[in-house]
Amino acid sequence: MFKAHIERVLYPSGCTGVRGVKVDLNPGEVLLVVGPSGSGKSTLLKALAGVIPYIEEGNVIGRVVVDGVDVSSLRPGKRPVAYMPQNPCELVLGEYGYETILLYGSKPVMPIDDIEAKPVSEMSSGQLQRLVLSNIVGQGRRVVLLDEPLANLDIEASRDAVDSVKQLASQGVSVIVAEHRVSRVAKIASKILVLEKGHPRYYGEDVEAGLEIAEKIGVRLVSSAPKMVWRGRCGEDIVVIAEGLWVGYGGKPVLRGAHFVCRSGELTAIIGPNGSGKTTLLRTLAGLLRPWKGEVRYGWGKWHWKMIGYVPSNPWLGFTEETLYAEVYNVAMRASVVDAERKSRELLEALGLQHLVERSPWELSGGEKVRLAIAKMAVKEPLLFLLDEPFRGQDREGIEAIMNVLEQLALRGSCCVVVTHDIEFLNYFDKVYKVAKGRVKLVRSSC
Repeated sequence: MFKAHIERVLYPSGCTGVRGVKVDLNPGEVLLVVGPSGSGKSTLLKALAGVIPYIEEGNVIGRVVVDGVDVSSLRPGKRPVAYMPQNPCELVLGEYGYETILLYGSKPVMPIDDIEAKPVSEMSSGQLQRLVLSNIVGQGRRVVLLDEPLANLDIEASRDAVDSVKQLASQGVSVIVAEHRVSRVAKIASKILVLEKGHPRYYGEDVEAGLEIAEKIGVRLVSSAPKMVWRGRCGEDIVVIAEGLWVGYGGKPVLRGAHFVCRSGELTAIIGPNGSGKTTLLRTLAGLLRPWKGEVRYGWGKWHWKMIGYVPSNPWLGFTEETLYAEVYNVAMRASVVDAERKSRELLEALGLQHLVERSPWELSGGEKVRLAIAKMAVKEPLLFLLDEPFRGQDREGIEAIMNVLEQLALRGSCCVVVTHDIEFLNYFDKVYKVAKGRVKLVRSSC
C-alpha cells in the first residue's frame, strides 16, 4: 500500500509549491492528478519520488510510506518508486534506443520495435517519450509516478501508454498520473486528486465529480475544448517557402521532397504521427538543419536570428537567467527591441506569468516553462515564429493565452507555424499540413 502526507514543499525562494496533500492507494489503484498549469502537480510527484530535495533544491515536510516502510529519507534510486519526469530527455541513457533499454535493465512494455536501433539524437520528442515511458513502467517497482506521460504522443501511442498503465494496475502496481490530456486516463482512474495553487480541491473515488470541479478551475477536458470558428484568412507576402526538401540523419531520409509555404499573417498547423518528420521540418525551416536537396527561402532575404523565433519541444534547456523577467528582457535587448522593458512585461502578463516575474525559471511548472519560452521568442516580434508542441502542459487559459499572442503577431504580419498533436484546436489555424512517411501534404487551406 502507498501512503503519503505532504504537509508542505518549499522552494529555495521561500515559495510553497504544495501544501496539505494526503494520498493513499491500494495495490492496483490508479490516481489521476489534475489541475491548472502551475497548480503543483509536478512538484507533488517530485516530492513523492524524492527528486525534491535530493536532486532539485527544496524542502519537503511530510512522510512517504510504501508497504508500511517509511521511505521519506531515501534517495530516489533507493525508493521502490519509478518516476518519469515531464522531460524524458533527463532519463535517456546511451546513444541508441536499445542502449537505454539495456542500461535500465527493464522489459519494455510498449511497442518500440521501430526505435530500438535508432540513434537517440534522431528521435522525435514523441519517440523519446515512448522509449522512456516503456522502460519506466517496465522496472517492476511497487509504485509508478508519471508526469504528463501522454504529452507529445499521437493517438495510437497515447492508447498504448494508457493500456500499459492499465496493465500495471492489473499486476498490483499503484500508479499516479499527472496529466493535462485527462479524458483517456480518467477512464481507468480509481481516484482523482484536483489541485489548485498547491492546495487539494478534491480527493476521492468519484472521478466524475473531481472532473467537474477541475473543469470549473480551468482544466481542459475534450468536452470543454473551445469551439472555434475557422479563421480562414489567406496571407499575402511569402515569409518562408521550402521546395523539394530532402532531409535526414545518418544517410536515412526523414523528409522526401517536401514542399511548404507560409505567408505573412497566417497561422499554420503541422500534424502527423510520432516520428513522421514534423520536428525535422520545423528545424529545417528554422535553419538548424541543412537539407540534402531542395532549399528554404525567406521573404526578407538571408537567414537572420532576429527574424526567426523557434520554441523547441524542450524549451527549458535554453534558460540561462535567474528570473523570468531577465530571460525575456535580455533577449529583447539583444534584438534591439524598442521599449524593451515595457514589451517584456506586457508579454509575460499576456501569457499569465506576471505574478512570477522575479521567480527562477526552474521553479516553474512544465506549462509555465513553455509559456516563458514563447515570451522569449515573441518579444523579438519575429517574421517567422516556429513552435514545437506549445500546448503541452497547458490548461484552457494557457492555450487561449498562447493563441492570443500568436494572433497578435499574425496581425502584425508574422507567419506562425505550430506542430501539435492536439487536433481539437485545429480550427485556430488558417492552414493545416500533415506529415506522414516523409511527405508533407496541405490538407486544409483558406487560399
